[in-house]
Amino acid sequence: MNFINRLQRKFRLGIPNLMIYITATMLFVFAIEYIFRYPITQYLYFNRALLFQGQIWRLITFIIIPTSSSSVIMVLISLYFYYFIGSSLENAWGPPNFLSSGYLGLFPCE
Repeated sequence: MNFINRLQRKFRLGIPNLMIYITATMLFVFAIEYIFRYPITQYLYFNRALLFQGQIWRLITFIIIPTSSSSVIMVLISLYFYYFIGSSLENAWGPPNFLSSGYLGLFPCE
């Protein structure tokens, strides 16, 4: 049993309905860029050089960047797709396994 499995069994940490929070934040970022024409995503991208300069928020915030900003309909469809797939995986795996597999790049453990 590896280290991550032992931590999951001991603490069982998870965020219920995590995909609602992620997709709502993606929608918020898109709305700021679309309505106010403020390029907020330039502060959210994962950039290794800027990460080494001390901008450690880039380790997490790249998750909330909307994938396409071509039209409002396409963004809403992609957000619905992310929510649908993410909530299905969360229901199948459980919140602790979904959280660890999404952020640590691991597969769910039994």
